[in-house]
Amino acid sequence: MEELHIDKEFLRREVNVGFSGGERRKIEILQLKLLQPRYVFLDEVDSGLDVDAFRAVAALLRDVADAQTSFVIITHYFTILDYLPVDTVVVLQDGKIVEE
Repeated sequence: MEELHIDKEFLRREVNVGFSGGERRKIEILQLKLLQPRYVFLDEVDSGLDVDAFRAVAALLRDVADAQTSFVIITHYFTILDYLPVDTVVVLQDGKIVEE
């Protein structure tokens, strides 16, 4: 929790009740660190975050990423590409791949 700058008081709160967007993302990243899943799907991870919170979350995601874990990130904003290393980008429009 120290590594993610999460106050220990959060342990006494209900899950995601009263949390900001950035706090929710940090808790999700904490879960990733604990569970160490092989596949991670992030749907609009940038939603509800201001620029500073987004940068902090992107940095934490970079720290979690390793060769054993595959991330699928769904977003409407290409800005995320400036903060996270990616192998492949696929653009969907009307349910069809229009660019890769």
